[in-house]
Amino acid sequence: MGHKTDILQRWYDQVWTLGRLEVVDELFAAETRASGIMPDFAVDPDDFKKLVTAVCALCTPPSATILRAHEDGDWLSAHIEVRTTNLAETRDVKVTGMAFVRFQGDKMVETYNNFDFLNFFEQLGQLPDGSLGLLLAGSRLD
Repeated sequence: MGHKTDILQRWYDQVWTLGRLEVVDELFAAETRASGIMPDFAVDPDDFKKLVTAVCALCTPPSATILRAHEDGDWLSAHIEVRTTNLAETRDVKVTGMAFVRFQGDKMVETYNNFDFLNFFEQLGQLPDGSLGLLLAGSRLD
């Protein structure tokens, strides 16, 4: 792994798996906004801490594996697999996503994330299985 890939893996291991929210401030610059987690909403470091806390209330501490990574100058692109367990049903959960991160030194200063949250919430039992197919067929998930 390259240096930037190691930093991103540390981010997942420390912040998400171990719940060490203070590491957010070590690895994210104060002005960093993570885009792509929610449409039209960028998450700052304090928001990210709340997001981690909210997600971890629904599942066991997630573990992330960087499957593929490419470093180019200040940028890192990574394909990531996240595994956890649904607390309500003790059901294994696995989702994948992509992250594009720009670094200044050892800090993330710009991030773009795209994870399969629809599948994630299906596996947590908060959406019906096959939600994407139902939505594509014109159904409503009322």
